Amino acid sequence: MAALLGGDSKGDHQAAARVLDRLLASDDPLTSSERFTALVLRADAAVHMEEWASARDFIAEARSIPPVSPSAHVDDLRRLDDLEGFLPTD
Repeated sequence: MAALLGGDSKGDHQAAARVLDRLLASDDPLTSSERFTALVLRADAAVHMEEWASARDFIAEARSIPPVSPSAHVDDLRRLDDLEGFLPTD
């Protein structure tokens, strides 16, 4: 996953969002673990770009994926909690 984002999008949230959007919309099958990680990364990019509605959608979709191995995604799960804390309340 990190290799997909590469150096070109590191720190460039718009570039990362474009890459992740293509990945998530592609016909290439992703494992549930890969999709979960991609959604967390995409939610992170959305928060950085203050795309609050999109961030909420990506977080909700990530949370809807049943964890195959929660211990393998501890950091991603923590990141989701952190991202939710950045969302403005309506």
